[in-house]
Amino acid sequence: MNLSEPATSVLPELRASILTTLAGAEDGLTGRGLASLAGTSVTSTARVLDRLVRGGLVHRVEIGSARLYRLNRDHLAASAVLDLADIRSRLLAKLTDQVRSFEVRPVTALLFGSAARGDGDETSDIDLLLVRPDDTDEDDPAWAGDLRQLAARVRAWTGNTANVLDYGETELRATLTEDRQFARALRRDGIHLHGTRLPPIHVAARKSVPR
Repeated sequence: MNLSEPATSVLPELRASILTTLAGAEDGLTGRGLASLAGTSVTSTARVLDRLVRGGLVHRVEIGSARLYRLNRDHLAASAVLDLADIRSRLLAKLTDQVRSFEVRPVTALLFGSAARGDGDETSDIDLLLVRPDDTDEDDPAWAGDLRQLAARVRAWTGNTANVLDYGETELRATLTEDRQFARALRRDGIHLHGTRLPPIHVAARKSVPR
């Protein structure tokens, strides 16, 4: 799945961009404004809008010399458009439900990387950080089985491969302290799914150097 444009899984890219932009708009948009938000050309946007208006999925209202476009939320197909526009939040909900079903509950579960930023495509991994309690070994059958099941479910939901990083609590604290770039990336892009927030990074105080 193209996680930056999930609707392209079932719609042509241009139509997907236009419809999902309209789905997220509270007010009507001009054709030019819609094209700017959707990242499409004004000419191609106008062509697609004409088709959508003829099909009734989009309303066009003329106010003076301006034409405003709105998604017709009463249309029978509108619910499908809204579902496509909401795929990202539905994925987050499914991930959260899945990790909460683990026999050994993760201390922390986090989505990070391109999936969290929303700029991944069909070839991107879905990066997940799972932190197990220190008294649970990485080879624990229940834990390992739940990780495999999570990866399988991600593949089924999206078509993307899950890249699951598995850390113990103490191991993660040490890693975040040593690998500051990784720690910053997790804090900048990470989306919390379950459990506690990331532990703070402990920075050793610098010794003063006599002059």
